[in-house]
Amino acid sequence: MYKNWIQKSLTTAIILIVIVVSINFIADPYQHYRKTTLYPAFFGGDQRYLNPGLAKNYKYDSVIIGTSMTEKFYVPNINKIFNSSFLKLSMSGSTAYEQNLILTQAVKTKQVHKVLWGLDIYSLKGQVEQYRNGKNNFPLYLYDNNILNDYKYLLSKDTFAEFIKILKKFYLEKDKFYFDINNIFLSKDQDDNMTASDVILIFNKKLVNSNFIKKDFLFETMKQNFDINIYKIIKENSDIKFDIFLPPYSILAWYDINEQGWLEDALKIKLYMFQKLKNLKNANLYDFQANINFITNLENYVDTTHYKSKFNTFIIKNIYKKKISSDIYKNNDIIRSYINGVNNYKQEEFLDEDSI
Repeated sequence: MYKNWIQKSLTTAIILIVIVVSINFIADPYQHYRKTTLYPAFFGGDQRYLNPGLAKNYKYDSVIIGTSMTEKFYVPNINKIFNSSFLKLSMSGSTAYEQNLILTQAVKTKQVHKVLWGLDIYSLKGQVEQYRNGKNNFPLYLYDNNILNDYKYLLSKDTFAEFIKILKKFYLEKDKFYFDINNIFLSKDQDDNMTASDVILIFNKKLVNSNFIKKDFLFETMKQNFDINIYKIIKENSDIKFDIFLPPYSILAWYDINEQGWLEDALKIKLYMFQKLKNLKNANLYDFQANINFITNLENYVDTTHYKSKFNTFIIKNIYKKKISSDIYKNNDIIRSYINGVNNYKQEEFLDEDSI
C-alpha cells in the first residue's frame, strides 16, 4: 500500500515538474533561450533578469550601459543621432560589477561596435564584486553558458509568475507601451511634473544616498572598482568605441556628498578616470557635472540626482557633437568652489534644448 502511494506521489511530482519546466521553457519570459515570438513582450520585472537574454538573443551594433541615469533614454532618437542600432541594457541602481557582467554578455556576441556608458559615481562603491541587493538576489545563472544550473530558471515559480504577469499586462490591461523595448521606463512620465520645491523636500528629508557607508566611497575603493570592472573591459576591447559620460547630478547631490565627507574622493576618482581613459584611443569621457547653470536649476530634476527625461536627447547630442567640456581639472574646481560659496567661472553651455 505504502509502495503504491510512493510510486503515485513520485509520478505526480515528476509530471508536475515536467509541466512547470515545459511551460517555463516555452514561455521563457526573460528570453533566456530565444527572442520571444509567442507574445509582444519585451520588458517585465527586474532588468537584472531580462538583460542577459536581450544581450544574447537580439541584433544590435551598440549598447547603452549604466544605472537609472540611462534607463530613460529613448533608443530611436539615439539610433538616429548616431546612425546605429542600440540596445538598452540599463540596470537601475546597478554597481560597476553588475554593469560589467551585462556588458560582458553583450561583448561575447561579437556584434558590439559602440558602448554608451553612463558612469554613475555611486556605482563605484563597495567591493569589486558588489551586488546592489546581495549575491543571493542576483541571477548569475542567467549570465553564464552552463545549462546545468538552468534548473534555477526552469523550475522557478517566479519565472512562471513573470509569464502570467506579461500576459495579463498585454492581453487584459492592453498596456502595449509597457512592452516597448526602446523605452524601458518611460521617456516622458509623471516624474517630469516634479518641481524644484519637490526636489528640495526630498533633500530635506535626507533621502539622498540614505544607506551611506563612508568606507564604500573612499578613493581607493572606487579606484579598484573602476580599474577592474570598467577600465579593464574597455582596454581589452580596443575594437569597440566607448563614449562614457558622467551624468549631471543636481547641486544638492554635491552638497550631500560634501556633508558625508567624500567630496574630495569623488573629485579625485573623476580625475583618475579621466587620466586613465585619455590614454586609450577607443574611449572618450564626457563630464556633465560642472555646468552650474544646469545643476543649480532644480526645475531640471525629479530628485537630487536624476534629471528630467526631456534632457536625454540633447545630452546625447552634446556627446555626439562633443560640445561638453571634459577638462576635469577645471570642472572639479568649479564644483569645489561652488560648494565653498565661490563661483567665478564662466559656464560652457549645453546645446540649446530647442535643438531636440
